[in-house]
Amino acid sequence: MKTGFIFILILLYSLTISRSMADLSWDKSSIEVNAGGGAAQVDASFKYLNKSKGKIFIMGHSTSCGCTVAEISESVVNSGAGGDVHVVYTPGDAVGAQRKEIIIQCMDENGAKFTDTLELLVNIESPIKLSPEYLDLQSKDLDQKKIVSIDVLPDAKIDSIEFVSTNSLIAGNVERSGNKYTLNLIVMRGYSGVTQGQLVVTYGGGNKKTIEYPIVLETTS
Repeated sequence: MKTGFIFILILLYSLTISRSMADLSWDKSSIEVNAGGGAAQVDASFKYLNKSKGKIFIMGHSTSCGCTVAEISESVVNSGAGGDVHVVYTPGDAVGAQRKEIIIQCMDENGAKFTDTLELLVNIESPIKLSPEYLDLQSKDLDQKKIVSIDVLPDAKIDSIEFVSTNSLIAGNVERSGNKYTLNLIVMRGYSGVTQGQLVVTYGGGNKKTIEYPIVLETTS
């Protein structure tokens, strides 16, 4: 009984040693990228090296969302060899801080499996700044023209900005004078509640990003 128990302990210890020695060594396991609002995609490359004495097999990988894809250069990594994981993130309409995970599934030549988790941090700056940040209305403001200033980032290569609303009681258009934009809004009588108007920003390359603009009517009790 004791002999069997000791054998199990030795086996578990040997697997632990094998596991720790078989890890891939990463140049960076976390990469942070600052992206402009018009970025159609964000690329990053994670470099790895096999410092163990045996082969490591990269069996597969997964990402935390469908907007992030990864491509692995070498699936069989010999001792002393390395490669890279090329990651492409497509932000779509996302702005602000984004965190994406890439999980790499590995196995050493003894059959011990392990995973490595990579992290891509992307800071996406909104291409425009709106003032006010949302439209806060009272009943007396209905049927009255409201002006929203749109400041465009200096490096944002914008072709056009268009206002869109699914609410028929909201009418708006965007005027441009040089690099300055103005949103003219009229909210008609009968409107109530909260509506997310949208500003569709089109860039020089044809890429589009949609920015939501809340329109709120305060109710009095």
